[in-house]
Amino acid sequence: MAQAPPCPYCGASSYQLQDRRWLVCKECGHEFDTDRDLCTACGHLNRAKVTTCSRCQARLRTDVVDQIIEVQARSRAQWRAERAAIAADQKRKEEESSQRRMEAFWAEDRARREAVARAAAESQQRERKLLLTVGIVSVILILCLIAAAFIVKWVAQQPSGQDDELTAAPTSHGQWGTREARRDILIIVLLLALRPFQRLEMACA
Repeated sequence: MAQAPPCPYCGASSYQLQDRRWLVCKECGHEFDTDRDLCTACGHLNRAKVTTCSRCQARLRTDVVDQIIEVQARSRAQWRAERAAIAADQKRKEEESSQRRMEAFWAEDRARREAVARAAAESQQRERKLLLTVGIVSVILILCLIAAAFIVKWVAQQPSGQDDELTAAPTSHGQWGTREARRDILIIVLLLALRPFQRLEMACA
């Protein structure tokens, strides 16, 4: 007759069989399910609610309810792992998208600031050219006015007798030898000389 396996709690080998499935230790009173706690590989009796044999490490049999619970637990764990992986991937994509948006924003801002700086530099350069041109035109106009004043003064200081003689006896140039004629000629020449500068000033304005 085969010897009964020792009790994992007290080491005794005397049991009482109940319902053809349950073993009750006569010494400590612990109950064991022979379909689940008794290892079919080595015959060792294990403590209750263990899944592997403590002697040979073989997997113990479980009932249908335990199998369903184990499958559900494994399914829930797998679902949680999949959800965690999806959330991590979504977070990574959002971070990459946010980084790309920030890079595009900073690039656009840098291009805008460079365009503003170029426009400001061009505006300052145009202003300097305009000021320089206006200054040159103003100096030339002042010089022309001074020259015209001196010429008019010089014409006014000419003796009137010489003009009367020239009026009474015209020269080979006709009536252009009088004082008024010379003054008109000088004014016309000055106006013709100032026309390019007037056009330049209008263009700058």
